[in-house]
Amino acid sequence: MEKISYVLDEILCVAKCYKSLCNLCKIKTNKIYEGQLQPIAN
Repeated sequence: MEKISYVLDEILCVAKCYKSLCNLCKIKTNKIYEGQLQPIAN
C-alpha cells in the first residue's frame, strides 16, 4: 500500500514539475527515497 501511494505521489509530483515546481519536486522525492521507502526497483 505504501508503495502504491508513493507511486501516485510521484506521478502527481512529475505532473507539477512540468509546470514550475521541479526543484521542490526533486527535494520532496529525495526525502521520500532517503527517509521512508527504498527505490521500487526491488
